[in-house]
Amino acid sequence: MVNLGLWQLRRLDDRQDRNRTVRERSELTTEPVTDWLTPTSGDDAVAAAEWRPLAAEGTYDDASTILIRNRTLDGAVGYHVVTPLVLDGGTAVLVNRGFIARGAAADAPDPPPAPPGPVAIVGRARPTQERGLFGPPDPQDGTLTEAQRIDVARVAAQLPYPLLPAYLELLTTSPASPGSQPALLPLPALDDGPHLSYALQWFFFSALALTGWVLAVRRSAASARERSVGSRQPLTPVP
Repeated sequence: MVNLGLWQLRRLDDRQDRNRTVRERSELTTEPVTDWLTPTSGDDAVAAAEWRPLAAEGTYDDASTILIRNRTLDGAVGYHVVTPLVLDGGTAVLVNRGFIARGAAADAPDPPPAPPGPVAIVGRARPTQERGLFGPPDPQDGTLTEAQRIDVARVAAQLPYPLLPAYLELLTTSPASPGSQPALLPLPALDDGPHLSYALQWFFFSALALTGWVLAVRRSAASARERSVGSRQPLTPVP
């Protein structure tokens, strides 16, 4: 239980470090996405670019839009709408255009079309999403129109052009999109989460266990003394 409490404190430190990085990088001056990333950039470059506001100009490949399942926003369940933005020179970057609600029908709704023609956008850089230990898988073959996560390498396999190894969460677009568009995604919650309270609970449970052990040992010792004294008492003869 002590180790679990210390683990929660380490998670608190990690969360505070992440929050600090998000705040600092999201407030930086916008730079071109190609100044930070190329199709061959490695994990270090992606990590250095994460959360930075990056600008890109190009044309959306609306026919290649993918819906990312099981997403929520303000209590509603729905999808993230991800569309490749083809840049000058033929490279593209995936753009998470935002959230749409699921609706009453069982089938996924039709996503709002991406703005036609050339656009200039700004988005915060995010790394490819990886499957967790128990996360549902996506098919390895075929063309995905819906997916469980934004797996850049998997999406790149079904596109005719190279992708940058990170995607952008849309912040602004110019010209403005006509008609209804997906709701833009906010930054993640930048609080400390429940880790401190969980750590204190584990330490409290540890103290209870230690106190209970001490009391049990004392009670056992007292019982042993009572039995020992009783065994030494002389027997009273029966008249």
